[in-house]
Amino acid sequence: MRAAYDIPRDEKLKLRDFPTLAHVVKFVLDHRPDLAAPAPQPAAASAEAPSAATSPAPAADEVSSREAEVRATVLGIVADKTGYPRDMLELDLDLEADLGVDTVKQAETFAAVRAAYDIPRDEKLKLRDFPTLAHVVGFVLERLPARGAAAAAAPAGADAARATVAGGGAFVRRAPVPVLRPPLDDCKATLATLKKGERVLVAGDRGGVAKALVKRLAKRGVVCLAVDDAPDAATLGERVAGFLAAGPIRGVYWLPALDAEGEPASLADWREALRVRVKLLYATMRALGEDFAGPGTFLVTATRLGGRHGYDTAGPPSPVGGAVTGFAKAFARERAGTLVKAVDFAAAEKPAAVADRLIAETLCDPGAVEVGEAMGLRWTIGLDEVPAPDDAGGVTLDADTVFVVTGAAGGIVAEIVADLARASRGTFHLLDLAAAPDASDPDVERSASDREALKRDLFERMKARGERATPALVERELARLERARCALRAMRAVTDAGGRVHWHAADLRDGDAVRGAIDAVLA
Repeated sequence: MRAAYDIPRDEKLKLRDFPTLAHVVKFVLDHRPDLAAPAPQPAAASAEAPSAATSPAPAADEVSSREAEVRATVLGIVADKTGYPRDMLELDLDLEADLGVDTVKQAETFAAVRAAYDIPRDEKLKLRDFPTLAHVVGFVLERLPARGAAAAAAPAGADAARATVAGGGAFVRRAPVPVLRPPLDDCKATLATLKKGERVLVAGDRGGVAKALVKRLAKRGVVCLAVDDAPDAATLGERVAGFLAAGPIRGVYWLPALDAEGEPASLADWREALRVRVKLLYATMRALGEDFAGPGTFLVTATRLGGRHGYDTAGPPSPVGGAVTGFAKAFARERAGTLVKAVDFAAAEKPAAVADRLIAETLCDPGAVEVGEAMGLRWTIGLDEVPAPDDAGGVTLDADTVFVVTGAAGGIVAEIVADLARASRGTFHLLDLAAAPDASDPDVERSASDREALKRDLFERMKARGERATPALVERELARLERARCALRAMRAVTDAGGRVHWHAADLRDGDAVRGAIDAVLA
């Protein structure tokens, strides 16, 4: 932008002082007042296929034309991803705060923008550095080829081909089952090295595995940072920050789920077991931040679910460990460049053997997240078509059956309730965070029949009330109306089938509220 207007470089300026295009325009005008006269408007660019052919640039201002093209393309992609009309999108809107675009959707949107302009992926970039639509436009402008290059192809629209499933037949029941995994000697090496000087965090157990593991890692010259207690999340975060201040951390061994859980005597015991095993794991990985990523980094968790993650006839002896495995699998999807493994063991496996196996799994076989050892064999988890057992029995559904259904304002829940109501004509107690739906509110039905117009009306109503109308606020209100519609559908399905229905507004995170709702059901 400076080069386009022959503005000299100013070392005192900082990019963060110019977060929107309005700031950039003012910067140019402050340094080139001769440009303040009105400039000709560039031709409108197509949101679906901006190109030099369809949006010719005024000869006097090619830069403005290219900026208009990029702006149109970016807004078109965001409109496609969020469902908002183009005229509701402004360049200074924050993707998360104003548009309600979560991190996953931001990544998808950024990928679509890069694809539209054939911009290669840059591993050093972080989404948080591009919070607004103006930042995204600036990202593209910085990376566009030299002037005169061909305009980018249009991004794929929402009508891209989608796979469909045709035909009928019986429902296929797929269940997770243990399947054999090749021995480690037959697997290729991972990118983790465990070499001298590397720093690894080890969250300990009470059974001696951490002690054995640290001893083995120390022989390799690995520096072990021990977390051998269960502090609160804030204290743990401060401790991890202290570790990071001394140097990068290459890997994490998370071992608390190796300890036997025992039978929880109370709800407080159950919550403490979850806190120690999985919530502190979350706190640890959050404290490590986004820099904990890329080749050579690893997260290895350990559980004692029997060696096959509980997917055998014996079942899991320590089921809370399943939450640790679930976290590891989710983390693996978010950090594709990091080696993530959830390693499962039998309850009787000796600490030294577990430590040896954890090191071996770190160094070999990057092809599976869930692995375990049982009966001298190595296992992972797959899916198989499994019929329901013939002796599974069932529950008699009739007018005397009482159902308690949580999340009752969810779309799929309404369909389930409708099926159960038709099969039983029973009594339904529906629980949801939302209050009982108002059947007289016309916006509830419009959320299905006239969604786009309703979205526009909600936007205009907010502006008329003097509020800052943003797509995120509109989406929040629309989501409330859609949940109310689903709740009404569930309630009507029950009464139409001849059953009885009761609504309970209760937050499932509030134990007292849930207890009150269940007391009402039992009464």
